[in-house]
Amino acid sequence: SEEYVGIPISITKSGIKGVLESLNISASTEKTNTVITLSLKDNVIERADDILNTLIAVYNEDNITYKNQVVVNTSNFINEHLNSIERELESVDRDISRYRSENMAADIQASTEIFLTESSVYNKQIFVLQNQLSVAEFIREYLGNPANSNSLIPSNSGIENPGIEKQVAEYNTIMIKRERLIDNGSEKSPAVIELTNTAMAMKQSVIRAIDNLAVVLNLQIEGAKNKEEQTNKKIAGVPQKEQEMIPIQRRLVTQENLYLYLLKKRVENELAGAATISNFRIVDEADGSIIPVAPKSRIIMLAALIAGLLIPFSIFWLRDLLNTTVRGPKDITDSLTVPFLGTVPQNMRKRKKKSGDAVSGSLVVRDSSRDAASEAFRVIRSNMDFMSAKNSSNTVMCTSFNMGAGKSFVSLNLAMSFALADKKVILVDLDLRKAALSSWSVPNKMGVSAYLSGINTNLDELTVREWLNPNLDVLPVGKLPPNPAELLLSPGFKELISILQQRYDYVFLDTTPVNIVADASIVADVAGMTIFVVREGLLDRRLLPELEQIYRSGKFPNMAVLLNGSSMSSGKYYGGYGRYGHAYGYGYGEKG
Repeated sequence: SEEYVGIPISITKSGIKGVLESLNISASTEKTNTVITLSLKDNVIERADDILNTLIAVYNEDNITYKNQVVVNTSNFINEHLNSIERELESVDRDISRYRSENMAADIQASTEIFLTESSVYNKQIFVLQNQLSVAEFIREYLGNPANSNSLIPSNSGIENPGIEKQVAEYNTIMIKRERLIDNGSEKSPAVIELTNTAMAMKQSVIRAIDNLAVVLNLQIEGAKNKEEQTNKKIAGVPQKEQEMIPIQRRLVTQENLYLYLLKKRVENELAGAATISNFRIVDEADGSIIPVAPKSRIIMLAALIAGLLIPFSIFWLRDLLNTTVRGPKDITDSLTVPFLGTVPQNMRKRKKKSGDAVSGSLVVRDSSRDAASEAFRVIRSNMDFMSAKNSSNTVMCTSFNMGAGKSFVSLNLAMSFALADKKVILVDLDLRKAALSSWSVPNKMGVSAYLSGINTNLDELTVREWLNPNLDVLPVGKLPPNPAELLLSPGFKELISILQQRYDYVFLDTTPVNIVADASIVADVAGMTIFVVREGLLDRRLLPELEQIYRSGKFPNMAVLLNGSSMSSGKYYGGYGRYGHAYGYGYGEKG
């Protein structure tokens, strides 16, 4: 339309695989299983209609192509076999032709009649020849008989030899002429003698001719008999030839029948291919509805509502499940038999970064404060009074398992709470490695380290008087010593604590964490009560059994547990010690 003139249009082209994966075509059948319904979800109705209609058209074309392919394959199969059969028929024809040629049997029945005729001819010929031979032998015997020396030779005897017949006729003529002369004269007449000699010579000639004729007749008879015998053998071999011809004839008939059968099937297959039609029909063309089928707003709203409820609860549940730290007083009271002093809520006021103002963020117990944290320390003070009634010592040490538990925070506020109760309190910083408490607005550069090392043993000069309250004094660390554990083991340490116990109602000792350095164990020898500070969200619950073991071992006197930083909010308060790892790990290495 005109509104798109001059406006760039982006066109995205996808591959075949990508398009196929994006199509959401579904198929369903009716109860009769004879009708299939195809459906396609798409943003454009016309495109969905075109895809479905084209899909059906291509399927129909493919179906007809498949059927035609069957016809083509069948036709190829028939043609291949027809060619094979034609080659087989040609081979059979060559075998028949070669057999007939080799056996001179174009037609066995006709050949048999010919052979019989030939045999009959040869038989007659032998008979005629034998008759002639018999006549010739008779005449030869007749001529050889002395009694017939002057007799005539029988003529027209059946000898089919013109020369012999002529000689016999001449001989008989001479003999007749001789007989006439004898009848008219004497046998001794010259004419009779001459005729007699002539007749004798002719007689010998006839005898020789007859002998030759007999030889020839015998040869002819022998040849006729041989031919007759060969003919008889051919007649006798006719049944065998017929038997040898039967398999060839059978092959010929079989191949001819199969050839005709395949010709018939080829015609049928071509007719079937010409009449190929699809085996399905379209009931209704594709027609998309204008009513959207997706997304379903009600289902989406319901799913969003359920997800909105489940996700927060799942996050809270998962966070609680993965949280292995102490989560509240119940984790302590259910796992430990250590006396529980109380709970200090999280201090919501953030400490200021300037070192001069750091104490303002850590001190929550004030003269006029009535918030939850200050009231919690007052409750803990009451619990400590109850526990100290059983113990004559007024020295309280604060320690913990790990850094950042808030030992200095707890020591400062507990000391302040007792000071507000008109108790003379001194807060001693025995963290000779970090001195976090001393860094909170304590100007003295000398303190516990100077006293224990013998540099300055005047406590009045080392003590910060009336710090934050007239009843609260502080004994800072002073300069960090290179050998804190050795200083705490010196006799001057117990002497220092003894003097402080006499001067003050309560002596609070802020020490290092246990299991990191040995300082806390050394300080425990002079303490009358141990407050073990556990920070909620910091201490791993798996360390509680170890805390129980420390309590049962009695290494720390009158041990009690205080839970610090208890809060329902997600914020964390990092009072007291900061990063002990930095100070204890390599801080003294740099100082030599």
